[in-house]
Amino acid sequence: MTVPRPPLDRRAAIRIMHGAMVAGVLLLTAVFGFLLTSVHPGGLVPSLPGWLNVVGYALIVPVVVVTTIMGRRVEERAAAEDIDAWSVRHLGMLIVIWAVAEGGYLAGAVLWLLTGRHELLAVLGVFLLVLLLYRPTRYLGD
Repeated sequence: MTVPRPPLDRRAAIRIMHGAMVAGVLLLTAVFGFLLTSVHPGGLVPSLPGWLNVVGYALIVPVVVVTTIMGRRVEERAAAEDIDAWSVRHLGMLIVIWAVAEGGYLAGAVLWLLTGRHELLAVLGVFLLVLLLYRPTRYLGD
């Protein structure tokens, strides 16, 4: 005998997905911070050239440009609009925006771990801000 499954709550699924991405990058930052303060205070490879900081800062430009262009295509869900219809049209774009921001964050975090240069935390802050700006509640009308 099969038991009927309850319908998927898309709002909850979207929020959980976004929350998991934000929690993941914050957890990674905490782990890397622990490693840089306790295990490898100067970074894993402190002799890396200083121009890697510039690479970290340069990551900001394409991520912000791409997410801004894509973000303009995502419309806020109207109160009367069905969540399923909205998600078919816009959820894919939001997921790509989150993935681009998370990818930039992860690249910046790896540079931070390798070099131990705390200036790169500013880069991580920008990417976290992008992730938070494109939060699901902004679009779902909740």
